[in-house]
Amino acid sequence: GSMTFANGETVARHADFVFVGCGNTAGRGASPCYPERKPFDAAFANRLVFLRWQYDETLERAVALAINAGAERWIDWTRTARAAAAELALRLEITPRTTFTLARLAGETTISNDELLHSIMGGIDQASIDKLLARAPFPERQV
Repeated sequence: GSMTFANGETVARHADFVFVGCGNTAGRGASPCYPERKPFDAAFANRLVFLRWQYDETLERAVALAINAGAERWIDWTRTARAAAAELALRLEITPRTTFTLARLAGETTISNDELLHSIMGGIDQASIDKLLARAPFPERQV
């Protein structure tokens, strides 16, 4: 209900105060996509409530279409690829940022389809790319 600061002053929590912390892991340590994460101390973790929030795909679609009105197939691909990457346990995050990048770059006529694909793969190995593309074929660009 209060916080004591380094100067010795104690301030009561405002009635409207809510703390929300976000992270890529649940504080339990490393995961395949986030190998450098350290676990929280158990006493600290015990003071938190963990909520899992999925991506807002309606918002993702609206933003991607605002970037590129012709991005529908890229939106569909990221959703299919996201599910495939999770099922295959690939060390690859396909996030709304991926969708937005594809929407933006797909409108560039100077970027080849291969360059477009590799721009969002984050240096993932070819074997993993092949596994992903077997489940989620990358759309051909129509330039």
